[in-house]
Amino acid sequence: MYELTSKQKIVEGKEYIVYGIRYNDVYCFEDISTNQNTVSELADACNKFSLDPIHLGDVVEDFLNI
Repeated sequence: MYELTSKQKIVEGKEYIVYGIRYNDVYCFEDISTNQNTVSELADACNKFSLDPIHLGDVVEDFLNI
């Protein structure tokens, strides 16, 4: 199951919360966006369409290029 991740990141002295997506601690992409809702919707779509985890990197790359 795909899950939303979050962590704090400091860039040029400013603190941000960045969100990512992971699948069973094997596939993990952190720091996709600072927008929680957007990344949550991506994780939901991956679950809804039963995305094979091997394709997660391609999906994240496409998502970032939109």
